Amino acid sequence: MFVRKVSRQSEQLQLNEQYYKSLFDQNPDVIITFDLEGKLISANRAVLLFGFTISDIMNKPFTAFLVPNDIERTNSHFKQAVMGLATTYECSIYDKEGNQRDVKATNIPIIIKDKVIGVYGIIKEITEQKKAQKNLMEAEAKYRSLVENSLVGVYIFQNEKLVYVNPRICEMTGYDEKELLSLNLAQVIYPEDLPIVTENIIKLFSNEVSTITNQYRVIRKDKRVITLEIYGSSIDYHGKTAIIGTVIDVSERIKTEKMIKHMAYHDQLTGLPNRYLLREKLDGLVKRSKERHENFTLLFLDLDRFKPVNDTFGHEIGDKLLIEIATKLKDLVDQNDIISRYGGDEFTVLLSNSNVQRAREVAQSILVHLSEPFYQSHNEIFVTPSIGISMFPEHGETFDTLIKNADLAMYFAKSLGKNNYQFFTEDLKEKFHHELEVEGHLRKALERKPVSSATGMNSAGVINPFWG
Repeated sequence: MFVRKVSRQSEQLQLNEQYYKSLFDQNPDVIITFDLEGKLISANRAVLLFGFTISDIMNKPFTAFLVPNDIERTNSHFKQAVMGLATTYECSIYDKEGNQRDVKATNIPIIIKDKVIGVYGIIKEITEQKKAQKNLMEAEAKYRSLVENSLVGVYIFQNEKLVYVNPRICEMTGYDEKELLSLNLAQVIYPEDLPIVTENIIKLFSNEVSTITNQYRVIRKDKRVITLEIYGSSIDYHGKTAIIGTVIDVSERIKTEKMIKHMAYHDQLTGLPNRYLLREKLDGLVKRSKERHENFTLLFLDLDRFKPVNDTFGHEIGDKLLIEIATKLKDLVDQNDIISRYGGDEFTVLLSNSNVQRAREVAQSILVHLSEPFYQSHNEIFVTPSIGISMFPEHGETFDTLIKNADLAMYFAKSLGKNNYQFFTEDLKEKFHHELEVEGHLRKALERKPVSSATGMNSAGVINPFWG
């Protein structure tokens, strides 16, 4: 009975030794046994990873393999293990080829009968980890430097708050970093733009879209409103969904674009829409009037005797006169009506949703007010308008047709003595075409027959209207 018990204990001991031996020999990490002086007395085959054989390191102090700068700190950890305290730390050692390798070491006291008789050292190489960590830190430092010094704003938005802003955003908004991180969107986004901002944030957080670029107005700390172009995309940040993006102040660009557009579509002297904007407005009014079954009227004005004013008083006075006329015209129509300077001394008035009666009233009012004297540099100047009127859809359904017919009616008004208005009619169109045909025939006749210098008549008895 006693023999069987001893036998079982012996088997168990052998089994435990095999477990230990397998753990020791097959462990991928280096396992070394030190005596209390720090000399290596055993090691597993993992030391081959550093180029050593077991015999290479036997009975040598561990300090022989350490990078000099780490000797003192490693000694301190070893002494703690000798005193019975397990410690883990990082240090650098030399392999057999003299290359520096980074390792993570754990010192465990070997205790027999409550007495420390040696120290286990478990060494895991972390050279690649340290290198990757260093590269990551360098990349992060470069990224942070780039972001912190960027001319473009950079932000991170999470949990309905800004959680990061770079200095450029602070510069744009006038707030410091602490202030911005404490504000909610309603305090910085222009009220009319807040709904679209909120909608885009929801789309990004719900993965409905991956990126969004839009322009929003933002209220600076000094209450001035600026326009920002904001790009955003969803990311994971500290384990939660967030939005990261860039911000560019486009206020000046928007202002410049508006100025360029205004210059392209407005008369530089009077500030009125020019013929290009008139075409756009009239084309839009045609479409809208067709949909609503409405009429509108186009008045075409030409100033009588404006050229003599320019020739007599100079172009500066003429320009001032045109500005005054533009101001008077604005006062004579409704807010929805459109006045434009068509060119030179020609103006147009577009009366939306109007009939013949309103066209007559506006035309008569223009005749009255523009016939009043203008005072410039102590001079009393008189000009009168001649006005031609075409109506949609009766007289045309396109810009070119309505302008042409109103212009034709204006010339007819001039032929009747000026300072009056005339509506376009088909008879007027036929009359004008007839006059053009007669003039053409006269020119051809004059070209074929010589003209008598005494009578101004050619041999066919046709008087040259351009003679004398």
